Amino acid sequence: MYLDAIVAMIIYTIVTAAFYLLGASILYGNEDIPSGNQLIETLANIYTQTLGENARLAFISGAFFVLFSSVFAAPPSGITYGANGIWPWLREGEEIENHGPSGGTHTWRESIDFDGSQQIGYLHEFINGFDWTELRPANQLLVEQPGEKVFNHFIAIIANEDRSTVSVYTPVKQVINLRSLDLHNYKIQWYNPISNSYIDGKLEQSGSTFKVENSLDQDMVLVLEKIQ
Repeated sequence: MYLDAIVAMIIYTIVTAAFYLLGASILYGNEDIPSGNQLIETLANIYTQTLGENARLAFISGAFFVLFSSVFAAPPSGITYGANGIWPWLREGEEIENHGPSGGTHTWRESIDFDGSQQIGYLHEFINGFDWTELRPANQLLVEQPGEKVFNHFIAIIANEDRSTVSVYTPVKQVINLRSLDLHNYKIQWYNPISNSYIDGKLEQSGSTFKVENSLDQDMVLVLEKIQ
């Protein structure tokens, strides 16, 4: 079984690489870099140029079924929220294929009611509270990055172009040092992703920089919003 899996992996890796090289060579030769839905049309043209116009329908149909099946093979819920019973759509009395005994693993119906599942819903609500399409990485606002020394202390920071909204995620209780902000004009809050609640925050000035530390011993999100 393991040998079959390894051989299959080698075969589809080689075939996939060949497909990518084919597409890249043709697109490069045409000096064409498509995006969005135009990518599908452009790739379809690769086949119609050599196999005829009838190949377009075959390609589009095949692409649909490949992508559609991928949704069920690796559903977004199993990727974003990794409860062990969700990604294999485990039902009562079933075992996870090729993973040994599944004792103690809950079914997918039970797993979607776990705290982590509820917190994914909180995250969706939190993100949609901002004009998130305007937010970009803003690492230049950090004085130092603790994640360079300890990987699981990495601070992620995003902001919009005019810095009217700044969001800083810290995975642990630690000091965050910020610069280049006029914080007298900002509303400062900590967002608790576990309870879906906010706590007022306060920053301390230290020379030309500011520092703040989350009040709870857990991961939290610092939210800075400019007062209009």
